[in-house]
Amino acid sequence: MPHHVPRAHGGWIGPDRPGPADYIAELWRYPERALAHRDLVLTWVRREWRARFLGTALGPLWPFVQPLALFLVYAFVFSELFGLRPAAPDASPALGAVWIFAGVLAWTSFADCASRASTTFFESRNLVQRSSFPADLLVLQPVLTSFMTFTVGAAVFVPVAWLVAGVNPSASHLALAGLLIVLHLAWTLGLGLALACAQVVLRDTASLVGVALTVWMFTTPIFWVADPAALPAIEPWLGWIEANPMHSLVEAWRWVLLGEGAAPFARASLSEDLLRFTPWALGALCLGLSSARALRGGLADEVAA
Repeated sequence: MPHHVPRAHGGWIGPDRPGPADYIAELWRYPERALAHRDLVLTWVRREWRARFLGTALGPLWPFVQPLALFLVYAFVFSELFGLRPAAPDASPALGAVWIFAGVLAWTSFADCASRASTTFFESRNLVQRSSFPADLLVLQPVLTSFMTFTVGAAVFVPVAWLVAGVNPSASHLALAGLLIVLHLAWTLGLGLALACAQVVLRDTASLVGVALTVWMFTTPIFWVADPAALPAIEPWLGWIEANPMHSLVEAWRWVLLGEGAAPFARASLSEDLLRFTPWALGALCLGLSSARALRGGLADEVAA
């Protein structure tokens, strides 16, 4: 009869492996543990937020200044030089620039989280090696910090978009913003956990993530419009583009930030984008939590190797 010895994190030494029920239960246990350690998580986020601006001239003003500077660049390059214009004849010429910049804000939040999360366990190996430490909660630091940066950028973007393009969020779209935030966090947390675990097993994962993000960015309609009328060669690829989860996430944020201003460029409504993105967000969350659950017993040994 096999003898099982429990590990500090809930794993087991022995022939038995966690079953599907264990992984499903992890979906419920993770939020509970995050709430139980909320003071610790908030401390990590505050420390990361301060570290980003430590020693800078503008300090905490950077999240406001940087989005404004980027917006001016995109407005000039894409509206004036590239001539990106909406289909609606009575729309502001600046609408193309704000549409692009809204997508850049959403994409940057995701890419920043993915790149930072992949090295989380190794950067905090001294904490991971403590037997009683909830190591999988470490990924919440890049997830929440990146989303805070996105929130600050969006707060700057909305009034500027209204001033230069006459667009602003609508009540009907803001009503679904809460659901979009939950899905956004589930997506980034799930992928962040999966990438952090993959880096433990495959040490060049972080390098591969950088390459993959570059390819993914240019194959997602951020700087271009997925419209055969504007890009005839794109028509055979529309199915693949619409199946891209980041396309749905970026488009959903454009609806929330621009309201009806996103309509001239959109291929689907906000509710349709949310419907497409929800399975991806939940699937990523299940993948990330399952990966963390599978590695939990030997994580400390792996990062020490």
